[in-house]
Amino acid sequence: MSESVGLTGRDEAGGGVTIKLETVPERNTLGFILANRMCATCRNILPPFGCACPNPVALDHVPLSAEGSKRGKSLLIAGAGPSLAALGHEFATHSGEVWATNSALAWCLSKGYRVDRAVAIDASPRMVTEVWPDPWPGEYLLATSVNPVLTAHLLAAGASVTQFHSARSGSGDEFNLYRTLYPPTFIAGRGLNVVNRAAELAAWLGYARIKLVGIDHAYANGRRYADGRGPRDGDVLATLDLDGRKWVSNPDMLYCAIALVHLRNEIGRSRLKFCGDVLPKALQDKTDSFLAERVMDWEPTHES
Repeated sequence: MSESVGLTGRDEAGGGVTIKLETVPERNTLGFILANRMCATCRNILPPFGCACPNPVALDHVPLSAEGSKRGKSLLIAGAGPSLAALGHEFATHSGEVWATNSALAWCLSKGYRVDRAVAIDASPRMVTEVWPDPWPGEYLLATSVNPVLTAHLLAAGASVTQFHSARSGSGDEFNLYRTLYPPTFIAGRGLNVVNRAAELAAWLGYARIKLVGIDHAYANGRRYADGRGPRDGDVLATLDLDGRKWVSNPDMLYCAIALVHLRNEIGRSRLKFCGDVLPKALQDKTDSFLAERVMDWEPTHES
């Protein structure tokens, strides 16, 4: 990634403001939320901090009026877990919309599967350098807290970007920025990963049937992703004994799997379907007390 990649704007005093991939901390949530208030034309920060366009164009957002607007429709959301490789039939038999998250986008496109929107909430630079280095020129749903270099990167490739909020720090400062900088829009906050937030957004939009594929939340023969990649650096692996079967997962993935089960229970079990041999499906009929207590009694195996 070239050091020249970044955003340039003007502050209130007329001075220059430049944000570069290398100089923005990965978790600078408040700075990212500010910088993602971006002009769709010049990709600089909107006034009063930014662009010099005579008619600045703000990025689209998911309006509050969209709540329930997808009633009666179906949606497939693709995660990038290893089971995705065995679920081609789910795409073949699905006639509704398709959302692909993170690296699931490249997988789906490589297989010729139709994708209507790509979704991301990840604020790390790897979304530009590794996940979407050569953007698909389609429609993206991006959290306002992603790295703003990703937003600019996609716009420069001719992509269409629609924003929603995905709570990160949960601080008052974060929510104050949402209120003061952006039109009212949906704030997702359930679970930790992009599938959790996408499913929550889909439920709020009112989709009657939501299928989740590639949502393993566990490792399959050492693989974490459909493309064959294994654990990330720093992953703490642990074994969960569930109904006589041992699942290898990690604390974050287990937490996210449980969050999906809770979402399914709340919105109606017939609305949210877990496809494939995945950990959320293995947990979906467990009691709340089991999910809260016994599921956390697992055996650490090793760190990777």
